[in-house]
Amino acid sequence: MKEAPKNLWHTVVATKTLPKRIKAVAQQVLQDNAYHAHPENMLVAMLCDERVQVRQRAAHLIQQARHNTCPGEIRKFVIPNLNFMAEDYTELIDWTRVTVTEPPITYRVTNVELERVKGDGSTSVHLQLADVPSHTQSVERIVKEVTAASKKVCGPAARDGFIRARLQDRALQPRFETKRDFAT
Repeated sequence: MKEAPKNLWHTVVATKTLPKRIKAVAQQVLQDNAYHAHPENMLVAMLCDERVQVRQRAAHLIQQARHNTCPGEIRKFVIPNLNFMAEDYTELIDWTRVTVTEPPITYRVTNVELERVKGDGSTSVHLQLADVPSHTQSVERIVKEVTAASKKVCGPAARDGFIRARLQDRALQPRFETKRDFAT
């Protein structure tokens, strides 16, 4: 997840060399699927950036978001408009035109820790955030399991139990990697 906005930016940069007609199509597809450019995702990447000034800006924006939002308020996920002329991944979105909310992964980071990230201008602490995959095959599998469970049972506890029982049952089943294993 920390690298997703950077990967998106590299893709945006790669579209600049395409022929005009193809570039228009590619940029429209990127815009329609710019989930990684959401401010929360951008802030996570910025908070883990190797550049001090980028980390400091992220910490400042997170602190502002904490002051501007009410606890328990439902966040609306809106894909921001991409800046295809961006010189850096931090410029992919116009920060003045988006609603900045705190990323859930930083909820447990205290204001004191954010102040240490901001530092005194020359020093800045590098936060260690959990590694979260942005999109993997295992995510696709669990989405399938949640969908199947939602069709069978009602309620989060029942759904969780259904999924856990199903996964445990599969773990107990023998696995046959080849036809030879099956035959013996």
